[in-house]
Amino acid sequence: MSTIVKCVSSCLRTLCWTADIITLQETWFLPHDLLFLETIDEAFAFTGKSAVDTSQGILLGRPFSAVALLWRKFAFPRVSVLKSHSLEAVKTHLDSGKSMLAVNV
Repeated sequence: MSTIVKCVSSCLRTLCWTADIITLQETWFLPHDLLFLETIDEAFAFTGKSAVDTSQGILLGRPFSAVALLWRKFAFPRVSVLKSHSLEAVKTHLDSGKSMLAVNV
């Protein structure tokens, strides 16, 4: 686990006590670091994308556009994940028949 992931995890756990949706931007996560998001809190699901291309060998510079989104599974049991180049979004399907879109760009 990278140093960045270790620093972020305690803050995220604290946010999970009060938030139902958490968005992360410019995370610097490597692709394999994203799986750590499922260990933050078992009550949350997640989607995310890394901006780092690890196939190029040595990592140089600072990658941009890495985003992630976590949501409380109990509050939002029916979710559709929407993705594009630098966007992560979840569309929640509420019992009232309405939906809500949370977007992280």
